[in-house]
Amino acid sequence: MHILIITPHLMQGSTLSFALKRHNFTTLILSPMSLAYSDYLEADAIVFPHALISEQWAMLENFLRNLSPTMPLIFYHRSERRILRNKPFEPLLKQSIFLDQSIPLSQAPFFIREIVQKISPQKDVKIGQLTLDRITRKVFHGKQNIELSRKEFYLFELFLLNTGRIISRDYIIDTVWDKRDYVAQNTIDVYISRLRKKLTPLAPRPLIRTIPCLGYQLDL
Repeated sequence: MHILIITPHLMQGSTLSFALKRHNFTTLILSPMSLAYSDYLEADAIVFPHALISEQWAMLENFLRNLSPTMPLIFYHRSERRILRNKPFEPLLKQSIFLDQSIPLSQAPFFIREIVQKISPQKDVKIGQLTLDRITRKVFHGKQNIELSRKEFYLFELFLLNTGRIISRDYIIDTVWDKRDYVAQNTIDVYISRLRKKLTPLAPRPLIRTIPCLGYQLDL
């Protein structure tokens, strides 16, 4: 599962990110300001671990307006209800869940997983003959199982959910690896190369293209 963490406190947000990654989530931490100026890739839920001030809510207005109505918004602070009751955020109340602040951080992944599965119960991603089971972390082409390591699975999941979009190396590192990890310059190249080899039987051409100076793109 992909979780987007929105917080003005990036260092504290990394603690939640680390806890989620230990339970097989992939995460990305962004500040309200960065979302005001950057593109946004797929996620299964958005978590707000810290309360936002009015100026930060204003930065998120366009971003939140374009969200899917089935996207779970998970808040750690019930005080945010007051903001959501006002226009233009009022429609978001229907998809908002407010966690009890007494829930220990170690238990947060279990609550978040339960929320996402209840609201978005579909566990498979299907494109053409490809099926990606996001709970068992298995990939099939028709009935053929494609053996992927844990990191290869998360990398392929990221590409599959964003088919046709260019994904930068920095975004890959932030999403698939933990910010606390040191990722060597050639690590991404090594994993992309491994993934390409395992996908070779599926198409006569490489499915993952390198876009010079920009990143990588999955073309199906």
